[in-house]
Amino acid sequence: LNDFVLTDVYNQFRHYDSLGEAAVDTPIQVVDMFMPKFLGTISSAFRKYRIKYSSGFKGSLERLAGSFFAPLAEGLGAEYWINPYTGKPEAVNKFHWMTVFNKFSPVKVNQYEIGELEKTAIELGISSSMLTGRYTINDQKVNLDLVALNELNIYYGERNAKELKDFVNGKTKYRVETTNGDYKLLSYRTMTDIQKKAVIERIMSNNSRFAKIYILTKDGKYKYYASDSEYEELRKAGIVKNVYRKTKKLEGFVNN
Repeated sequence: LNDFVLTDVYNQFRHYDSLGEAAVDTPIQVVDMFMPKFLGTISSAFRKYRIKYSSGFKGSLERLAGSFFAPLAEGLGAEYWINPYTGKPEAVNKFHWMTVFNKFSPVKVNQYEIGELEKTAIELGISSSMLTGRYTINDQKVNLDLVALNELNIYYGERNAKELKDFVNGKTKYRVETTNGDYKLLSYRTMTDIQKKAVIERIMSNNSRFAKIYILTKDGKYKYYASDSEYEELRKAGIVKNVYRKTKKLEGFVNN
């Protein structure tokens, strides 16, 4: 029962970037009530993966368009939701008949199953979403297109899946602060919940940084100049294209 409630509540908000965005979307949902449901039902019943909408009012319009005819949402710029704990597109429902059932039933049945890694993160108070792909590089705004954004989040999610699994299964140890102020190298099972949370957030933050460097350097638009220690980290992660050791004049991202 607890898992059912957790999943139900979590799924009400997990695909919004913030509670404010959920509030903005509410009026759109009211408008959606007056749309011809059979058109949206036919369309959504054949949609395999969940769509990740843009933030703000634009995302609300995408949701409205998607409820009427799914491809319209993609045409407005929405992309598929990539799970940050797996790197895979998230299925709408395992069984498409549930989509049809949910359109007409006052009781919604959500077939999405929270994976063990994601469930662990939630229980520790961690809430993670897709990377936005919006950066500021050398005082210039960089917004990834949908293809690059998709690749960014697949890379990010796949790294998280591997490293978090190894951590939770006790295959890796991390240096954490103890209650008396010392630092020790500990495995998952010997850590407190506070330490576990800190390590998981550290892993995901680090992978977010790796994903950013990977996507911005892979096509040669940028070069990245790293410190000696970061350079070795990046090489170990397989990020070597257009990545160099920093010099006295060059550090961080440099336009090609």
